[in-house]
Amino acid sequence: MAHEHAEVVVVGGGIVGAFVAERLARAGTDVIVVDPTPGGGASFGNAGMLVPSYCMPMANPAVLADGLRALVGGDSTIALGRPVTRATLGWLGRFGLASRPGRARRDAGALAALASGAVDAYAELADTEGIDIGLRRSGWLYVCGRPGALSSQMRAARQLVDLGIRHEVLRGAELHEREPGLAGGIAGGVLYPDDASLDPAAATQAVLSSAVRHGATFHRHAILDVESAGRGIVRAVRTAAATITARAFVLAAGADSRRAGRLFGLRLPVEAGVGWSLTLPMPNGLVGQALIGADDHIVVSPGATTVRVTGGMRIGGRADAAADLMAVQNLRTAAERLLPPLRDLPAGTAWRGARPLTPSGLPIIGSLGRNLVVATGHGTLGMTLAPATSRAVASLLTHGTAPFPSRPRSGDPS
Repeated sequence: MAHEHAEVVVVGGGIVGAFVAERLARAGTDVIVVDPTPGGGASFGNAGMLVPSYCMPMANPAVLADGLRALVGGDSTIALGRPVTRATLGWLGRFGLASRPGRARRDAGALAALASGAVDAYAELADTEGIDIGLRRSGWLYVCGRPGALSSQMRAARQLVDLGIRHEVLRGAELHEREPGLAGGIAGGVLYPDDASLDPAAATQAVLSSAVRHGATFHRHAILDVESAGRGIVRAVRTAAATITARAFVLAAGADSRRAGRLFGLRLPVEAGVGWSLTLPMPNGLVGQALIGADDHIVVSPGATTVRVTGGMRIGGRADAAADLMAVQNLRTAAERLLPPLRDLPAGTAWRGARPLTPSGLPIIGSLGRNLVVATGHGTLGMTLAPATSRAVASLLTHGTAPFPSRPRSGDPS
């Protein structure tokens, strides 16, 4: 078996691992990224949201209510897959404990701090690499068909003002001027003007390209085993092709973090949350505004020649082709109800992928061994939080501390 060596091995080549590798390589560190398909997974098929406004963690009372409806089989944007494992039930229990209102508001500050500067980081990346990543600084608009939904969104927006998150409330002609394709009879919307959107696949590829340009190399195999020297020290990772030794290791395996963590002797509280997207070919200008349908919890992200619709979350269970097909059909139906011009578009490309969820909604970013740093659990905010996560990981490897105003913990309730 071959032997490879680097100063740092990054396990995972999604957007978080890519940014970590790029930052380290740019600083002159010898880096190997271990991933069979770098740039794949949720980093490829998500909605491309750069949303500091989305800093209220998933663990909050409203989402908890959705989860309870899922448990009893009621209508919910969160579905509970079958069979339900003990690990998933344990995760749900910790999620319930983490959903206390006071904690959710406190943790929103930590996420807002991590999200700060994300849009500028991608703009700088696109300019430096000369790659069009589809960055659009048009903000994100939460569209509410029902007055009750609008009132709820306005309350949520007011809670973020102290965190420096700006918003505008739009109604009537002002709303339809912002997005002429919206259906009639909509109560209003809340616009977060400092948010942005991008092409997630192009952005991830830009980060990976920058990492390679600065000297990072890629080992396109999955890790099968980890060699430990005891006392929390990792000596090597093994794949089918090589044994790879390093001074330090970074685990950034996304939705695969629970399995990968076990290889490192860790019990990471990360659950895979399956989501879906549908990418439709679109004439330029048919939809111009990135928006979220608050009533149906769907996301519509327009690009230059396509529009991507995402939504839904299934926690636990096995893959189910019939459920995937129904989820994608529901996405299109909800999108067409919100934006009737989408009805004229041809069939698109469906995608299914998983996001790494922690019970608290905070990512796990920290040293969990003498030479092991973990960076995972970013949920639906991987694109937004990746730049700051890379800064934190670099600081942990260099100084042993991370520059968090309120450092995210391991994801367990406290």
